[in-house]
Amino acid sequence: MEITRMELSARYDKWMRSFGLITYPEIYADSREDFIWHGYRPSPSSISYCLKSLFYPTNETLNVWTHFIPFSLMIWRSYRIYQSLDDPTNPETYPFWFETFALIILFFSSSCAHLFSCRSGEGREICFCIDYGSIGITSFALSVATNAYLCPLHCYGNLEDLFLPFPALLAVACGLIVCVTFISRHPSCQQWKTLLRFFPFIALCWVLLTPCFHRFFVVKFPEIFENSRHVNLTECNLVKERFPSEFILILCLMNVTSLVIGIKIPERWFPGMFDIVGHSHQCFHILSAICLYMTNVMAENGMLDLIKLKRQGLLKNENLKFSFREMLMSFVFFLAIIFTSGFYASKVLGKIVQEQRRRSNLKKT
Repeated sequence: MEITRMELSARYDKWMRSFGLITYPEIYADSREDFIWHGYRPSPSSISYCLKSLFYPTNETLNVWTHFIPFSLMIWRSYRIYQSLDDPTNPETYPFWFETFALIILFFSSSCAHLFSCRSGEGREICFCIDYGSIGITSFALSVATNAYLCPLHCYGNLEDLFLPFPALLAVACGLIVCVTFISRHPSCQQWKTLLRFFPFIALCWVLLTPCFHRFFVVKFPEIFENSRHVNLTECNLVKERFPSEFILILCLMNVTSLVIGIKIPERWFPGMFDIVGHSHQCFHILSAICLYMTNVMAENGMLDLIKLKRQGLLKNENLKFSFREMLMSFVFFLAIIFTSGFYASKVLGKIVQEQRRRSNLKKT
């Protein structure tokens, strides 16, 4: 007996509802995702239901796992590297541990945000404000590692003055960008939410990559810069062989990732077909995790090169352009901006969402 498409759809809907899941028209407007029709968890939900939904066919399940698995792998990787180093507390390791710690925070907070986003309207805003804050922390940490290992500003001679004073002003810039993403969650900004959430981070990314572009051309075409007063070729020799190819690959991945999440590929073209597996946010998580892993590997290579130079007597602690105190003070300053703005943003947005839901319930009754 042939099963019609309508019967198949009815069976699918019944199976989804056996897990307590609902559809696009039934979920509150603040929790809807464009072009995603099925697999929504009801809100509010209990903590136990949130945890059990890790193994349910929801549209958030793979969003959780695609960053929880990298979180676990990053902890294992950190432990392995810590065990392999003779002295893992040397100054040349500080930027690497700073970046690694930030990546662990990012993956964990992202997983928790997607897991508990159905807890309540206010809880959803708190979850994603923390998520955006962790993205800002990671951006800041990546800039620290990039400056220390891959594209040291002291390589650029007089060009150093053209880049952002490091690291305090960069912390402020990251903090302000995160605040913009908080604003994007306001109901009046919904038509601009994609632009407000992703363009600031793309802009920040390109600003951070500016020294890397300069470094790329120095490594690829040293003869052009041989007599330039803007380049110190003798000091710009870290990860010389590995830098160009990995830098270009990371750059391509970042652009593809931005394109996928910005245009919402593939669900924009096939609404309802990629609700559970394969929608743009899952692809975004996977591609971003690969990209961040590659930057961490590059930072590790840079750290090992510094350690090698130190063993050869070519580098001393006083020659390093970064200090634990500088990074710690900037990090604390940055956290103060993030958590202060995030706390107030989530409280204000949470009240707005709760009021919208209350009005929606009154209309239904």
